[in-house]
Amino acid sequence: MSTPPRARLANPMPSPHWFSYDAEVDGTAAQISCDLSLFDREVRPAGLSTLFQLGATLNDPDAAGLSAPQEQVAIERAQGALTRDLAPFKVAIVGTLVHQGTWQTFFYGGPALEELS
Repeated sequence: MSTPPRARLANPMPSPHWFSYDAEVDGTAAQISCDLSLFDREVRPAGLSTLFQLGATLNDPDAAGLSAPQEQVAIERAQGALTRDLAPFKVAIVGTLVHQGTWQTFFYGGPALEELS
């Protein structure tokens, strides 16, 4: 299966290690964005011990189950709001996955955020 080139999702966190790419997951198209530095425990900010996953269903996925251009704008706004709202909890956004009609974001958080989950 060949994944057509798509617009890249915006980088929600400033990092020189942030990469976005098209991929296939379980044989279907996917968009992946991630901060590769955060996979290294030596680089990850201290105290961020729990990986959280937050997801939402896309309103209008394209035929490949990915976000249409207008929905990418909404995803970027949601990612920005999430980053801003979680800032007091000192989280680190690890990455996002758009796949099979869903948007998911992954982030590390510490004890203050663990109490809310």
